[in-house]
Amino acid sequence: MTQRRFLILLISYFVLLGATGYLSFCKLSSFSTLPHERSVQLAAAHPEYGDDLMQDLLEEVRGARERRESLAKLASHSFDVVLGALLGFLSALGIGQTASKNGKTSTQSMSSGASGRVNDVRE
Repeated sequence: MTQRRFLILLISYFVLLGATGYLSFCKLSSFSTLPHERSVQLAAAHPEYGDDLMQDLLEEVRGARERRESLAKLASHSFDVVLGALLGFLSALGIGQTASKNGKTSTQSMSSGASGRVNDVRE
């Protein structure tokens, strides 16, 4: 039963890591900041409003770039958090496995000193 929980947790971490990695490095890196086709058609159809429409188009592009940058930062931070959680889980698992191979309980392995001696709590 513990192996099943371990596998479910590990698979969950990898799915989260894959999803945030995809958003961070694949999806958002190709996010378009070009103006909408409708805006370009309006600018071409009404040359008398060209300056105003061009300013609107530039503002639209700037806004899209700012939104994309903030979304990319959020995705990157999310990727870092999930990666840190996965590494923390794996390091705790490794410490637990090492302690169980040496025959120590988890409280004994945590209370061992820098010299490697186990503090005996039995009297």
